[in-house]
Amino acid sequence: TMLEKGQGARQDPARALTLYRSAAELGKPSSMILLGRRLCSGNHTPKDLEAGVEWLRRAAASDDPDVQRAAKRDLARLGR
Repeated sequence: TMLEKGQGARQDPARALTLYRSAAELGKPSSMILLGRRLCSGNHTPKDLEAGVEWLRRAAASDDPDVQRAAKRDLARLGR
């Protein structure tokens, strides 16, 4: 998120998205939800609702209760 917002480094949303994807693919729940949100919103990336929802579902199935709650809330807002 620091790269995305330009905190401590020059703002680089594309690089941030690449890092979110890499970490999500390695199973990091917080990255799954961040990637899912970006894909669903089209924020700094082409909008891909289906891929975003899939990442949110993976986050909701993770072992991190805070991420689970947030992902389930996001999915409910999307009507999924």
